[in-house]
Amino acid sequence: VGKTELAKALTAAIFHDEKNLIRLDMSEYSEPHTVARLVGSPPGYVSHDEGGQLTEAVRQRPHSVVLFDEIENAHPNVFAYLLQLLDEGRLTDMRGITVDFTNCVIIATSNIGAKHILAASEKAGDEASGKVTIGHFDSERQQLEHIADANAGAQVAEEVNGDKKDSTSPAQEKALARKKVANWKTQARAAVLAEAARVFKPQVLNRMTVIIFDPLTPQDLKRIFRLQQKGLADLLSEQRIDLVVEEDAVTFVVERAYSRHFGARRLKRFFDKNITGRLAPWILSGWLRSGMMLRIIVSKTRKNSLEAHICDVNSRGRCIKASRRARLLCTVKVPDPTKDAEDPL
Repeated sequence: VGKTELAKALTAAIFHDEKNLIRLDMSEYSEPHTVARLVGSPPGYVSHDEGGQLTEAVRQRPHSVVLFDEIENAHPNVFAYLLQLLDEGRLTDMRGITVDFTNCVIIATSNIGAKHILAASEKAGDEASGKVTIGHFDSERQQLEHIADANAGAQVAEEVNGDKKDSTSPAQEKALARKKVANWKTQARAAVLAEAARVFKPQVLNRMTVIIFDPLTPQDLKRIFRLQQKGLADLLSEQRIDLVVEEDAVTFVVERAYSRHFGARRLKRFFDKNITGRLAPWILSGWLRSGMMLRIIVSKTRKNSLEAHICDVNSRGRCIKASRRARLLCTVKVPDPTKDAEDPL
């Protein structure tokens, strides 16, 4: 849903360079003997002089975003270092060097409770509403003590979903639908926080602000597609090739790459496989070359297909009709939504 991408965006916004992101995959610190790598090996052990993977990285780049990716996979001993870091803003490595973390932004991501978010999202019908944000944060409900309030909201949701035979006006039905969405989100948040409380110690959670991400919607994926398109367009512009993707082509891709369960990764695979991967051999063969315009459109003659139309460009940046050529880009059917978890891409 974009947790890691958010960390990258924050790094670029705060420190103006994604190189200032220090990313630690916590699955690499799941065993007791691997935890010491964060602050370095004890005296007498191999690599003692090299420093810790966390402390040395921050010592060299003190103004950074530190990302503990999928923190639930870390060994419990990792949280002892994390507590000290969050409390005092510093860590001392095994060489006795104290590293200052006060100029760092600390982020920990987790997939705990994702199933509750997906289930609540489906029941609330938020996909159809198109009003779900990529990241949802309620400043008034960021602490675990609000679980009781959230559970109360869940009970209201059950009452709303009860079998009521009373006739209601269209305005009342809309209000009821909005209430269902709000209550199901409250219930999902309660379930996520309750599961987090079972996995993490209270002293860890109390030192963090919890931000719960909603599932990505098709509208979100369209915006993500445009970001990927911009990245590809920047690369092509270095070779003086203009890239244009029609809006119906974006819709075509999103319809085939959208997945509640797999998020934006599925869209990225589609983009890399069916667009970027197809262009590379065309450039190498000379079919697509400098001074051309590449337009990606939905095929009018082939079903479930995208086409790449190219042409030479005149001095005004317009396509020269006599030079127009086209090739099939990809043919992909719309997947069966009931088989979303199989991820055919």
